[in-house]
Amino acid sequence: MTYETYIGNNSLIYKKNGPVMDLNWSEEYRSYFKNFTPDDSIKLKVDGFFNDLQKGVGMYAVLNKEHRKDKLAGIERYACLFTNLNYDTAVIDKHFLFENMEEWIISVINFWKTNNPDITLVIRVHPGELKLVTASREFLGDRIRKACNNNEKILVFDADEQVNSYELIKGMEYGLIYSSTIGLEIARAGKPCLVAGLPWFRDKSFVIYPNSADEYFKKAELLNAGTLKFVPDEDELVRTIYFVYFNRVKRLHGIKLYTPQEDPNTVIDNPAEMIRANITFFNEFRDELFSAGIQRQ
Repeated sequence: MTYETYIGNNSLIYKKNGPVMDLNWSEEYRSYFKNFTPDDSIKLKVDGFFNDLQKGVGMYAVLNKEHRKDKLAGIERYACLFTNLNYDTAVIDKHFLFENMEEWIISVINFWKTNNPDITLVIRVHPGELKLVTASREFLGDRIRKACNNNEKILVFDADEQVNSYELIKGMEYGLIYSSTIGLEIARAGKPCLVAGLPWFRDKSFVIYPNSADEYFKKAELLNAGTLKFVPDEDELVRTIYFVYFNRVKRLHGIKLYTPQEDPNTVIDNPAEMIRANITFFNEFRDELFSAGIQRQ
């Protein structure tokens, strides 16, 4: 079990008999949707989730606000690589095709420099490196720019630049991620998303998930040439988001996400109030731990 903020305001997630940070509830997912088809109300909830995410509703910090287009002026075609924060649980032990995230980034840069495709690589350094209250001490921007060596087909947006990742998604042809949840938003935009690490949605039909580094760059070649036609599976995206964020993520009532601008972050005075306000979740938690499967509400 772990208490998180990145996955939603004041979130508690857990996995019975498994590592919770894999966010892998495959058996529970299959059981949940065996006799259940999401209707329009479910799709509206998922749309609301994405809209709130873009606005930073309920999040620790709003990282995507300003957007200047001057740096992209004259660039007709581009793919966008989104970095993660190296210390994030979304990255730690989430390596697959490459030794680590930095090796992946450098490998993609070298691929671009060697092949010189007719498409620009835009690298978006995670804004959290500088914009979070507890900013990172691991700055990728300097090392990325050094590797690029002023290549005219590679454009780097550093963590502190006025660029909105969602605006980049709108204009790009496809996205490249390691294990970032922005892959979900790329899929929602109907764009191909090429995955290099081990995000929890890696096996889903709304992303492209190669099984080797060679296959990864072959897919990149086809995407750059415009010959790989991939349409994200929107229905699977809706099912996945609804199951994870509206079922597996548990939000405690009476306690809100703490931010430096807000104090206090609870309206609960004692443990008895806490139990009463969250008795439904506590009962679900008990029943799931002591049962063979998960029941749909």
